[in-house]
Amino acid sequence: MLGQVVRISYLARFGKYASWTVLDQAVMLGLTRLVLFPVLLWIFIQALDEQAGENLFGSFALAIGFVNLIGNSPSNGLSGYVLRDAINHEADQQRLMLRTVLLLSIIITLPVALVYVVGGGSIGRAYGDAALTVLLPFMGVYLLLFNVAETMISIYRVRRTFGWMVLIHSIHFGLLFLTVPFYLFWGVAGLGYAYVLAGIAALLGVILLERQTFLERPYYSRRFRIAALKVWLPFSAAAFIHLSSGYLDRLLLGYWWPGAELAAFVAAAATARILQLPGSQASILLLSLLGRIQTSGRFSRQFYTLYAAGSLFTALMVFALGSLLGRFVLNWLYPSLLEEALPLWNWVVGAAAAANVFLACRPFVTKFLPPNWIPILVGTCVAARLVPVVLLVPRGGSLGAAQAMLIGSGIAASIWLVVFLRYFVFSKTDLSSRIIVDDPTIDGTTTES
Repeated sequence: MLGQVVRISYLARFGKYASWTVLDQAVMLGLTRLVLFPVLLWIFIQALDEQAGENLFGSFALAIGFVNLIGNSPSNGLSGYVLRDAINHEADQQRLMLRTVLLLSIIITLPVALVYVVGGGSIGRAYGDAALTVLLPFMGVYLLLFNVAETMISIYRVRRTFGWMVLIHSIHFGLLFLTVPFYLFWGVAGLGYAYVLAGIAALLGVILLERQTFLERPYYSRRFRIAALKVWLPFSAAAFIHLSSGYLDRLLLGYWWPGAELAAFVAAAATARILQLPGSQASILLLSLLGRIQTSGRFSRQFYTLYAAGSLFTALMVFALGSLLGRFVLNWLYPSLLEEALPLWNWVVGAAAAANVFLACRPFVTKFLPPNWIPILVGTCVAARLVPVVLLVPRGGSLGAAQAMLIGSGIAASIWLVVFLRYFVFSKTDLSSRIIVDDPTIDGTTTES
């Protein structure tokens, strides 16, 4: 009886955590992809004309792609470190960890932000896109603000104080709707103003909520810096694999084809990416729950086998559901792009289904395998994405990009699934996590300000 009560209590807590994380992603993805993006496309078409509006929407999506693919991966690595390791420390040490990763986030993100701020004009001219030239400097500033805020927000998952995380994201993504009036007043630059304002709001929200963290001393711990950099590259690389599906294709499609072609691809791919929501949230939550587990032997071979089978079954269900809803969803969100986006739909839904398999494998692979394995996996997966894009997009346009997206995602998912099966289902070796928690060779009290 007591065991049943414990299991029910555990399932109730797990359900509560999962509900909060789904709500958070509904705010982050739902508000933008299901509401803001379709509204902006409609505004652009009304203010200009159909072709010019679609071209501008393509330029806007291209600017977002630069931020989400190249800019967000480094800070995602630091957020993953906090999610995985913060639970192993007391509250005062968690705050010291946050201050350390905050400084690392600034150091890692600042060069990318400066490239966009200083070199945005050159990048826009290389693409032959005047709107991109205007937007990229704003996006560089936004990138720095929001990435630092996101690194700090990750602690709320560890503390299970999801309400604050949802509040900050609600304010941030709610302010992005200022793009509509700002565009009407200031044109393309108004889109950038709104994003910078939303980034400032997110960062200020974290500073106010975590003022105790910022007021304490010291600012920096050598111990946490070493631990963070040990796993930063694997986590960032894994994030890059996930983000490259849809964004890498978008950046290269925008280079070879006009904005209207890119708009059709974004309408299909960005909407289909919503289907990755269950896998993405389960992956983040699972990584957090694995925080205190130091060895893969904690789970049985039967568990890993069932987990892999469940991941494949979920991917099949995602594909079936997405295929059935395609015409209805695209006609509802992007009626002006329906005829162009519908032929792409099943391809990008297949890519989203494959991404769910990768996301399922990611927590265990990045947690228990040696960190030097991850760059090898990343290099292989990025090549698998890049080669089909280069071969298919120059002549195939948006359809070629959708096909390349499926091929790349399918290969990446297969590679990570094979690694998962090899080391967790068929291996007899118990894998230990490469966490630095209480390493006696490191002076945990050593700090540098």
